[in-house]
Amino acid sequence: MSWLSSLFRNLFGRPTAAEPEPLLPDASPEPARFRLFGPGRPSTRPPPAAKGEYRIVNTETGEIGYIGQTNNLQRRKREHERSRPELADTHRFEWKTAHETATSQDLKEHERKKIRQKKPPFNKRAGGGGPNAKQ
Repeated sequence: MSWLSSLFRNLFGRPTAAEPEPLLPDASPEPARFRLFGPGRPSTRPPPAAKGEYRIVNTETGEIGYIGQTNNLQRRKREHERSRPELADTHRFEWKTAHETATSQDLKEHERKKIRQKKPPFNKRAGGGGPNAKQ
């Protein structure tokens, strides 16, 4: 391959006329994997009405007290505020939205993994035990 055809290929990403296109394999490629949550730290801003993971964190110590997942972060924050209003002064609600193609099962598996890692004191179960959970 000449330097000119090499340059052309590097610039335009396709083979030159002298170089045949590679044959595609018979097997279909594996489906693309996605990141369940984007990079970066969880947000403390008001949450959107979207699916995702949330944490209730002690503002003084930074200790994670509770980890959960939901299909509506905004609603779930209100539910926690109503059920435990005494935590409003000592804890904050942190959240991350999930990838749009993430399934409920993906979120439940992630929640279980994080609960095993962090061992938050307010979680009574190993995670993934919402109203539609299979026991």
